[in-house]
Amino acid sequence: MSNGSEASLGERLNDKLHRLTLLLFVVYIVISSFGPVMDNVDLGWHIAQGRWMVDHFSLYRHDVFNYPNLGHPAIDEYPLFQVVLYLAWCLGWWGPCLFAALVYGFMFHLLLKNASSFGFTMSAREHTTTLGRSSRSGW
Repeated sequence: MSNGSEASLGERLNDKLHRLTLLLFVVYIVISSFGPVMDNVDLGWHIAQGRWMVDHFSLYRHDVFNYPNLGHPAIDEYPLFQVVLYLAWCLGWWGPCLFAALVYGFMFHLLLKNASSFGFTMSAREHTTTLGRSSRSGW
């Protein structure tokens, strides 16, 4: 084979390797997003308060779930999160897991989108030529 075809084969394999790595990373993010949802011990309270806010179309201002504090003022720090969590929970137990995976995926998308402003390149070709230059310079 000529040098030109070997280089293009190498570039194609490198591009495929980068795509496979990205895919595996996305799969890892989706699978790992199940953990925080299942390990959260306050999840039931958040869902119950979200359900109450949806049912009563009002913010949760007075405690209605805790018997010793029944009727006392309550400070709800996460009303929007609780409503969204309850709506995700309506899909089933996997709803909050899917919601967490979507949020992680969106954050990863923003990271990749803004990586160039921090000096990171996204092109496998640029990465390959940068590595080639650094190895020739003795790094």
